[in-house]
Amino acid sequence: MAGHRQYILIIISFFMIISCNNLRKSDLGENTQLVKYLNFDMHEVSNTVDTIELLLTIRQLKENTIFEYKSDKRNKIYQVNFINHTGFIIQDNDTVVLHFLDEYKITLCKENDTTTIYKFVSLAPAIDYANYYFITPQLGVILKKSTTWPIFSELSQHYLDGENTFKLLLSLIYNNKDFYSDIPVKKPPPPPR
Repeated sequence: MAGHRQYILIIISFFMIISCNNLRKSDLGENTQLVKYLNFDMHEVSNTVDTIELLLTIRQLKENTIFEYKSDKRNKIYQVNFINHTGFIIQDNDTVVLHFLDEYKITLCKENDTTTIYKFVSLAPAIDYANYYFITPQLGVILKKSTTWPIFSELSQHYLDGENTFKLLLSLIYNNKDFYSDIPVKKPPPPPR
């Protein structure tokens, strides 16, 4: 009998979790898509992985690209000018400036299909809150990682990216130590002659 009660509690909990999610397919529009991120907290105390589902709207405002992420809890807006390498994030009446660090141009298998990943850093008032952001004009934020802690979020599902280009881009970021690392990797000096 106790096993039967546990089974019923699990089913009730499952339906409560589903009903608490305010993101609905009816919210999707021409410029709005559903994206999922995996949040990794590799700190020795917590060591967790969580999935976050967001609605992403991408639009142009003159030379700025605006990425608006909505969840059932909060909204976050990234406004990036890829030409002038400037940007900022707006969340809960706070504005954080994005500082450009680097860019990585990648030619994909298709001819003349070049994608550029832009690397920005947010310098928050406390060093613990500073993050690196890897952003593409087509997909938005594909990777966000802390500058100090082993915490990062990566794009895990982008419904309009049918070819899963973001997975290839993530792999290329992780394998390019000069681009991914916090401090650029210095090449060793040549051996003495």
